[in-house]
Amino acid sequence: MDIDQEYTKYIEEFEDLPTLDFIHQKVVAVVNDPTSSASDLNEIISKDPSLSSRILKLANSAYYGFPKSVTSLTQAVVILGFKTVKNLALSVMTYDKLFKNPRMGEKLKT
Repeated sequence: MDIDQEYTKYIEEFEDLPTLDFIHQKVVAVVNDPTSSASDLNEIISKDPSLSSRILKLANSAYYGFPKSVTSLTQAVVILGFKTVKNLALSVMTYDKLFKNPRMGEKLKT
């Protein structure tokens, strides 16, 4: 079996590729809207505790090096920037949908 056939077979095994849920769709829409603000994005993100905590964790990481803890989600959004928040939201969603699904997670690990 050549590589193209292997990829085709692999992709066909994933009957239901994950779709964006409502929160992640809204995050992408807000980020892509040039008139939106950090508070608009905060309003959406605050509805997802898991995503909120990951954004705060990233904003408080050594990479950003702030001397005081970032405790406000709006402040974290401003520090990280819209693009980073969108990428994190999509990464979290992808990980949760693929790797936390036992059927898909096992296939991806092999």
